Amino acid sequence: MRRKLYLLSLLLSGIGMKAEAQAPHFSQFNAIPSYNNPALVGDAKVPRLAVNFRNQWATIGSAFNTGIVSFDSYDSKRDIGWGGYAIHDQRGNALQSNMLAAQISKLTYINSNRSLRLIGGAQAAWVSNRWNAADLVYVSDLMGLPDPIALNSLSENRFSFSLGSVLEHVPSSPERASWWLGAAWHHVAVDTDKWMGQRFGLQGGLKLPFDSPGFFGNSLGHDLDRESSLNLGFHARKQGNLYQMEVGTNVVYSPMIVGLWYRGFVAGDRRDAVIPTLGFISANVMFQVSYDIPVSTLGFNTGALELTLWYGFNDLVSFRGNSRNVRHLLKF
Repeated sequence: MRRKLYLLSLLLSGIGMKAEAQAPHFSQFNAIPSYNNPALVGDAKVPRLAVNFRNQWATIGSAFNTGIVSFDSYDSKRDIGWGGYAIHDQRGNALQSNMLAAQISKLTYINSNRSLRLIGGAQAAWVSNRWNAADLVYVSDLMGLPDPIALNSLSENRFSFSLGSVLEHVPSSPERASWWLGAAWHHVAVDTDKWMGQRFGLQGGLKLPFDSPGFFGNSLGHDLDRESSLNLGFHARKQGNLYQMEVGTNVVYSPMIVGLWYRGFVAGDRRDAVIPTLGFISANVMFQVSYDIPVSTLGFNTGALELTLWYGFNDLVSFRGNSRNVRHLLKF
């Protein structure tokens, strides 16, 4: 019973709101873009299969495990992205959530040279949640009285609809900076007190390409067949009374990706985690690993390991090389 009470207290203090209203979150939010904003489905501009797995709080004996598998593609003739994902979230022995989602996006060029673009997206999903009430501790339990709710599992199944938009600037020259800004409204009009209730998000990024250092090759960094850029990003979200933000950077110097991110609560000056990342990228494969290093009062045992794998059925990136041409804008 003491272990159950400890886990429950961690849930309430770590999440900072009603536990049932908190949707799964990922530290590598930029590696699963369409989960946070349906307007980003198809953003790789090629057919892409992505897998992400997150393991949190494993050392306290009741781990949170979350897995997501997604596929998306892009119709370049119609400028339409489409795809979907399946997510399974297991929060110890208390809660199991599953969601199946289908997504579509449409890109519109705003100016004549097609550098400024507006993308709208929509998502339809089926959400299933199941509480294992027998593993929860009730006040009546502490008083030695039976609770009829604890004798049965609680479940909920429902349909959900989400919307998103992205404004991005992609210059004609790959040597110049590009940026993007997105907003999303998840589970439109769903009661915020319900499990996986309404969630609002803002995302953005800035990509700064750079040449390889002169000590490589013949001192002409662009002669190397290499993608090299500094990528800055942020992700802010609100769900119920929770305001949370991630901010940080990834340095892409193919085949390596190295990054450092920070997550904290916007209200109340509550820290959460520092998140180092390390990855590998080739023409059609990207792999990234990260670990949440807790900086909150919950202690080091509440860290999280996260793994992401992308596979592109065509090249995810076209390295610049001598041509100085980047075919795709990747938001990481």
